[in-house]
Amino acid sequence: MAEGARAPGDLPGADRLDRLVGRDHELDLLLGLVQRPDHRLVTVTGPSGVGKTRLAAEALQRLAWVAQVKVPLAAVRDATLMPDAIVASIQDGPGAAGGPAEALWQRYSGDEVVLLLDNVEQIPGAADVVLALLDDYPKATVLATSVRPLSAAGEYALPLRPLPVPDPDAILHDGTHPALTMFLQRASAADATIVPDDDWVAGAAEVCRAVGGLPLAIELAAARSASIPPALMASQLARTGGLGLLRGGAPGAPDRHSSLSATLEWTTQFLSPPAAELFTAMAVFEGPAAPDALSWLVPPGTEALDPLSELVDLHLVEMDVSDPEEPLFWLLPPIRAFAADRLAAEGGTDTALERHDSYVRVRAQTGAGWAPYEVADLLGAFDRARLAGQVDSTLELALLASRGALPPGADAWVASRLEDLLQGPGDDPVLEARALVWSVTHGPATAPDRAAFAAWTQERVQRAISTARASGDPAALLDALELTVRTVMVTLDRDLGLSGIQEGLALAERTGDVGRLARFRMWAGMAAESQGYSDPAEAMLLQAWSAGTHAGDRVAAEYAAMFLHVMAVEQGRPIDAPLPQLTDLLASAWRHNDPFEAATLLSLLAADATRAGDIGSAARYASQMLPIAEDRLRVDPLATARILTTAVRTLVAAGRFEDAARIERSLAELEPVLRGAMSAGGYASYAQAVSDLTDGGHREAVGGEPVRSLLESLRLAEHTLRSLIAQTAPPRPPQVRLSTAPSPAGEASLTPRERDVLVLLARGTSNGDIADRLGISTKTVMHHTVAIYRKLGVRGRAEAAAWAVRAGLAGE
Repeated sequence: MAEGARAPGDLPGADRLDRLVGRDHELDLLLGLVQRPDHRLVTVTGPSGVGKTRLAAEALQRLAWVAQVKVPLAAVRDATLMPDAIVASIQDGPGAAGGPAEALWQRYSGDEVVLLLDNVEQIPGAADVVLALLDDYPKATVLATSVRPLSAAGEYALPLRPLPVPDPDAILHDGTHPALTMFLQRASAADATIVPDDDWVAGAAEVCRAVGGLPLAIELAAARSASIPPALMASQLARTGGLGLLRGGAPGAPDRHSSLSATLEWTTQFLSPPAAELFTAMAVFEGPAAPDALSWLVPPGTEALDPLSELVDLHLVEMDVSDPEEPLFWLLPPIRAFAADRLAAEGGTDTALERHDSYVRVRAQTGAGWAPYEVADLLGAFDRARLAGQVDSTLELALLASRGALPPGADAWVASRLEDLLQGPGDDPVLEARALVWSVTHGPATAPDRAAFAAWTQERVQRAISTARASGDPAALLDALELTVRTVMVTLDRDLGLSGIQEGLALAERTGDVGRLARFRMWAGMAAESQGYSDPAEAMLLQAWSAGTHAGDRVAAEYAAMFLHVMAVEQGRPIDAPLPQLTDLLASAWRHNDPFEAATLLSLLAADATRAGDIGSAARYASQMLPIAEDRLRVDPLATARILTTAVRTLVAAGRFEDAARIERSLAELEPVLRGAMSAGGYASYAQAVSDLTDGGHREAVGGEPVRSLLESLRLAEHTLRSLIAQTAPPRPPQVRLSTAPSPAGEASLTPRERDVLVLLARGTSNGDIADRLGISTKTVMHHTVAIYRKLGVRGRAEAAAWAVRAGLAGE
């Protein structure tokens, strides 16, 4: 090491880590960049607390043969003061030299030297000082650390991301998880008596995930693990953000590393005003959000995409580009807590919540299905309206939300809240009637047994009908009348169902509601088919399918098509109509969270596969029905029984007679009800399977104890069907992992337009300017950048720019 060069530990915080954890790849990249003669300015970028200084110091330790100057710049805020700080470090104190280049000539006489400029991000105009130094001293190489690139000509940026965290289902004791390794090391250093058992390690992994792998946050959390168990710490981080936990930095550490709050304060000072406003407003979102959702948080007429890109580059916002058409953005729990505190301090919470609630209501009006990540925001808006005493507004929001399918489980959350509202008086009987209908069709099965659930359903249906009649609203009454048909298999009140169909047909025809008329014709056709009147059933179903398709009524069109398929399969009746394929109908059923439609279609597909001799596919279809059966087991055993009949037929076709016989015997008590609950063809198909068992003498030759309950039958069906699937399952395709390193393949996968966007992006051009240059919208630019990130395997703008520089595209 050259005379006068300081040891790497002289930098604040550089000696805080015993060794570099999980940075071997980045260290190799950095050494390769710094040692190339044409790379005279290399900047390690990333959020404060990610370990930029430590990585740079480690790199210089590996370059001990070259003269080194380390310049701490965290206290400098003015570019005019930056040359003096550099000179003082070169001369090891104040001296008579002029500028930095003159000081280098005096000390090193033109020999090679590396300058580490630590923490440059807070100095506007720092790039000009650096470029002047490089011009005047040809043998100098500058290694800088900064939250973001200096945007200087010839700069090579190395983005440093937080450490990888273990997946929730990962094996935790194999030493392959850098974030967890760091936590364990720091915890042991804080308390040598800690003996981490499986639960302790699992809690530590949860903490690492909650803080997003940020090394500083991991160190702060690990230092407190002696007094706070990691599982409790993880719970508090997930629930409240836990900012109070993440404090107490190591002795001698810079102030900005004394707590995560201080670190975030340091980082957010570099945000532009639009990015700062969006950052704090994002705290009102409970989970991930798409750009269209976040655009509601910015003032009207402004774009959210540019500030979003800025927040991603500073690692304040996480981004998921697994769906390139709809990237998702969110805040980690501790960062969200910080943003919420700042939003409250600025007095912006009420405005942000109003914008969030407006977005949720408009989103509900679209009628599109809800993604799982959207449910928390829907419920948040719902609860705020409910707690404010806005009964009708809350009912309206729930009904709007129900127009789009809710993910499994979300129905129960909304229904439990609606129950509270339905206990009190509302001002709008139409909303109340529709809420009653929704509670029956979407509500959770919370009754203690089937009889109690049937009684509750019967009472709720009658209340919905009477409330709708009192409202005088035909549409609300049609909803309630349709409920009489949908609940027949629970109430077993066929007379009420048939009278509901007749009244619904008359009312829909009288009011001219084409879609609802098609729907009641569909129900009438289904009733006729179940009673054996095939010709009129087919005519009504065809009418319902055609009218429902033209009216855009999904239930009428899809259910009519489904029942026509049932007739074609079970009765061998060719249907002269271009019906949608079963697989297309099934995809729609899953998309709209319609378990009845899904179970019926899966039964048909299983029957088709069985007739074709494809037992593996039949078993796959049958196994997909089992969760539906178990979900309705307690309150609607007929649904479970109908599904198990498909399992019996599949197992008979596979020659699994003993297992089929054990399941079939559990259905014996329900056989009289099954005969009425199933279509004639469906029951005949099941009876034939039972006959195959009996004729072959298999029904009595059951190996082992016969199952006594439907739940036991479900477990047996699941086990046997899985074994059939395993015997016929195709091999899995190999998984392909994206590399973050530049490669010809990655570049070749870019479209010409994506390449144009990448080149401009690498030059530091904003999304708005890129849109103007290329004549496209800023939203299209965002879609292109997301596709670029996905194809190149990078996380954000800074990494994409670095990729482009290393691939030689930045100069195009």
